[in-house]
Amino acid sequence: MNMQSLWMIAASALFACMGVCVKLGASLFSAAELVFYRGAIALALLWGFVLVRRLSLATPHWRAHLWRGLAGSVSLVLYFHAISVLPLATAVTLNYTSPLFLALILVFWAGERVRGTLYIALALGLAGVALLTSAIVSWISAASVLMSG
Repeated sequence: MNMQSLWMIAASALFACMGVCVKLGASLFSAAELVFYRGAIALALLWGFVLVRRLSLATPHWRAHLWRGLAGSVSLVLYFHAISVLPLATAVTLNYTSPLFLALILVFWAGERVRGTLYIALALGLAGVALLTSAIVSWISAASVLMSG
């Protein structure tokens, strides 16, 4: 097994641990607080890395970074909220549907030309999402996790 595969396995394991910690922490903290604590830990680690390496944080793309950070924060709050109210496996599965919605955006909003097989794959994927969300009692929670993706 190559090193990249091991890093992917480690990342998957850490994301699973994060989901479990969010599920357990949701009884004590709100989704926004959990996002704050996750961000504070990451900020401390990255700030230490920047200081040790003496890197510059200057960027000509500060507006794009600001919008990406805002979108990522809102997405993470929605995702953590969904984890707190839905079964963990359901929330994670629905969050991993983001490639379906990206494909829809590329086809219908950006006008990307694609083969007909993509439409079949999108239809099957969205049918799976519909089946999964039909069993969920809280449509608000299902919508929040789908928007987070």
